[in-house]
Amino acid sequence: MAVILLYSQMAARAEAVPDKMRQQLTTVVEQARRAADLIRQILDFSRHSKIETSHLDLGPFLKEIVKLLERTLPEHIDISFSCEGDNLQVQADPTRLQQVIMNLAVNARDAMPEGGRLTIHAVPFSATGSDPTTGAPGAGDWIQIRIEDTGCGIPQHFVPRLFEPFFTTKDKGKGTGLGLAQVYGIVKQHGGEIRVESVINKGSCFTIYLPAWREYDQSPQMDTASSLSAGRGESILVVEDNEAARVALIDTLEMLLGYRTFAAANGREALDCWERHKDEIALVISDVVMPKMGGVEFLRQLRKHGATLPVILMTGHASNEDLQEAEKDNSTVVLTKPVSLERLSSVVAKVIAGDVMRDA
Repeated sequence: MAVILLYSQMAARAEAVPDKMRQQLTTVVEQARRAADLIRQILDFSRHSKIETSHLDLGPFLKEIVKLLERTLPEHIDISFSCEGDNLQVQADPTRLQQVIMNLAVNARDAMPEGGRLTIHAVPFSATGSDPTTGAPGAGDWIQIRIEDTGCGIPQHFVPRLFEPFFTTKDKGKGTGLGLAQVYGIVKQHGGEIRVESVINKGSCFTIYLPAWREYDQSPQMDTASSLSAGRGESILVVEDNEAARVALIDTLEMLLGYRTFAAANGREALDCWERHKDEIALVISDVVMPKMGGVEFLRQLRKHGATLPVILMTGHASNEDLQEAEKDNSTVVLTKPVSLERLSSVVAKVIAGDVMRDA
């Protein structure tokens, strides 16, 4: 994902790129970021990870999810999507919200082994207070998302337990009991509510309420004209065991940002390179997990050798325990992969200038 992101953003900035292709590259970047978020979510599974919300228009967002469902659910399940109103804007973590919809859709699929209809509907919803008869979550403006199936339904005595961890109505070996618990947790993290209605042999309906956000701007597009923080020919040691990722990072630093680079595939090679070129290297950018010697051990060895130059550690494992030690180093910044082109250029420029950012 890091390679796709960097090269897509580089290509989109080329002057000769037609507008249509630039739009396509923007889509590639958006989808790569979403894929990276999904990977990060898998890595953080079962940990109390922090959600990262942004302004989200549910109309086009849900349309994209429906397209995905149409490609992945069995053909004997008909999928219907509709939304009402122009303002379906919320403050949400798109990756987590996608997981909610996908989990509920998969449960609907399992409830319709012989086929049926899955309906997803979104609409603005205003409530003056909690109402048990309608399931209204409380006074205020909400966005209501209904996910309804025509499946086997859920026995009423099971409904109160649906969101309990490890509780499942599926046959042994066919469910972990974590899916709906995760759905409930994500909805609650967004300040929302979820309601369930079900009738045996007629189907189930899960209704999600998310707080509406009235004053909003359109979702930002990738600004290909925005300025990047370029270098002045400073030398950077790039340490990365994945060749494609290493080359992509080097190309970005040299071709787009104006730096010179040295390269190494692991910490041991990097130490040898630093010994030979210590008077030239202004900054180290290193992966964390590498064979022979990882990034954190490489940082330890640098400091043992008296090196005080700044180091940027890049990792996809945000909860790596070894990073706690690295973060105590006053000249070290930790960046989570994949990093955007704009973020990379800004952090590199600031670190080289001596402005080490603790919360990069």
